[in-house]
Amino acid sequence: MAQTEYRAVYERDADGRWNVEISEVAGCYSYGRTIAQARARIREALGLYVQDAEHATIVDDIRLPAPAMKLLERLAQVRADVERVQLTLREEQRATARQLREAGLSLRDSGELLGCTRQRVEQLTRETT
Repeated sequence: MAQTEYRAVYERDADGRWNVEISEVAGCYSYGRTIAQARARIREALGLYVQDAEHATIVDDIRLPAPAMKLLERLAQVRADVERVQLTLREEQRATARQLREAGLSLRDSGELLGCTRQRVEQLTRETT
């Protein structure tokens, strides 16, 4: 069975609720007090119009004011940067733990120097890249 994809557009109303509509399906709209509630309700509403609603992919298009969207985009970039730095940190920890152990340091001393437990040093020296 081919998976169908629908785009759900969410807009915040003056009273604070989220209105959501799937424009590809005439009359398919709902609302919720939260995005999560609106998301669940739009899937229910879609089920009234199409057979594959349970397995369909619904892509969220949440409409926010431009300043809020810019902040969310910036946050996503910062998260991606942090993930890259964390990956580099893990690789450096692993390499350093191995070098310390090869130099004859104990697990405890290696952990002390790395700022982690001896158990973590043992894990780092066993991990593969």
